[in-house]
Amino acid sequence: MPDSNYAYISGKIRALEPLVLAETDIERMVDAPDFDSAFKVLNDTDYANNLLDVDPFNYRDALRNDFKGLYKLLSGVPDKLLTKILYLDRDFLNIRYLFKAKYFGLTLEGRVVTETNYNFEDLKRFIMEGKGLGLDPEIQTVLKNVDKKFSKTPKDPSALDSYLTNQYFQMMLNLGKEFNNSFVLGWIQKQINNANVLTFLRGKRLGLTADRISKKFVAGGKISEKDLRKHYLDDGGDIKSLISKHYDNAVKESYANYLESGILFQFEKALEDHITRFMRSAKYITFGPEVIVSYFVSKTVAVKNVRLIMTGKLNGVPAEAIKNTLREVY
Repeated sequence: MPDSNYAYISGKIRALEPLVLAETDIERMVDAPDFDSAFKVLNDTDYANNLLDVDPFNYRDALRNDFKGLYKLLSGVPDKLLTKILYLDRDFLNIRYLFKAKYFGLTLEGRVVTETNYNFEDLKRFIMEGKGLGLDPEIQTVLKNVDKKFSKTPKDPSALDSYLTNQYFQMMLNLGKEFNNSFVLGWIQKQINNANVLTFLRGKRLGLTADRISKKFVAGGKISEKDLRKHYLDDGGDIKSLISKHYDNAVKESYANYLESGILFQFEKALEDHITRFMRSAKYITFGPEVIVSYFVSKTVAVKNVRLIMTGKLNGVPAEAIKNTLREVY
């Protein structure tokens, strides 16, 4: 599809981008003296229209309403394959809940997410009853694969999570290849890289064997499964050379800090920030899928930061400690 077809929706997004939670907004929220004062800062951002009559303690309602607005805005994206890619993680969240309800008795009340590609009730009928009305062959294949693997074996929640993560990325990668845009595909591959690097490091911390950890790696990233396995076996668990090859200086520095401190959280945050920095290249593109994806990611990061700040304020966490948890903004 020609990028010019994205001109109208790109123009609308460019007009909205200045209202997305910025660095100055974050600083004001973090430095606010209390929970209520931090909440008031949101009135100067694109959350303002969703704050009417909302009690500060119900700030999550404003975030949910804001995402509903984003979902409505992106209904104007000309190629629905792109929005399918963007919302796929929300579908897999519901799929994860449904299989855990089926196998482990998880209660679904209050967990189900909306604004998805697939209707929740359609997913539920297929997973619980095997009825596939309303579902396309792609997602049916995924659900059948999961049920085939786990329905007759001892149930392990962590194994289910790992398998669903792998299925999610494989479906996302296939959709990205079908969409055929280098920026979108690069974004997906960077997510796979991040997932595999974290799997590698967690495997080492847990003392998992190479055979076991290799089953958890996701195919399709720029860092090959073969290289990951080789380093897991041969280099004493150090992937410094892979980090140096595939990441920027900020991630390299964060990895060095991780080796000294053993604290994985900060390195995980650095990997997420790496994707945000990749998104910034879309600022130089007038219109196209890149504008939509970068805006979607910037809104996702903003939601995460708001939740981190508000939770910190509610629990009396010092400002500096809150700042250490926050993600880079677009």
